[in-house]
This record gives sequence, structure tokens and C-alpha cells, in this order.
Amino acid sequence: MSSGPGHCLQRACDLLRRERLDLHQRELLLDTVIQTTPLVLVLTNSAGRIVYSNIAAASSFMAAAKARRVGTS
Repeated sequence: MSSGPGHCLQRACDLLRRERLDLHQRELLLDTVIQTTPLVLVLTNSAGRIVYSNIAAASSFMAAAKARRVGTS
């Protein structure tokens, strides 16, 4: 078995690939948990703009917008 620079580089690339796949799988799991929770979750940036929201937040915003439209009709 070779232990030269090419072998070390290949091992490092394999490790990075496995770590990236593991991180991606954890991100998907976290997104699933966040999207399926009944709690409203809204993340904003430093300027106060919404950068992420879950399904419960979107439903809540839509219900509030609908209530405003009905109230102004």
C-alpha cells in the first residue's frame, strides 16, 4: 500500500467527502424537525429581514394577511 503524497491527499479527500455528506444529512434532519414543529419559527438578519421561516410561520402570516383583507373589505 502506497503512503506517498497522492495517497495522503486521497485519504484527506475521502474524509472531507464523508464529513460533508454527514453534515448534509444532519442539516436535512434539522430542517425536517424545524419544518414539522407546530411552533412558529422566524429567523431574521441584522437588518430585520426574514431569512428563514418554517411552515407554521408561513401559515400564521397567511392567516393574519387573510384576516386583514377580510377586515378591510
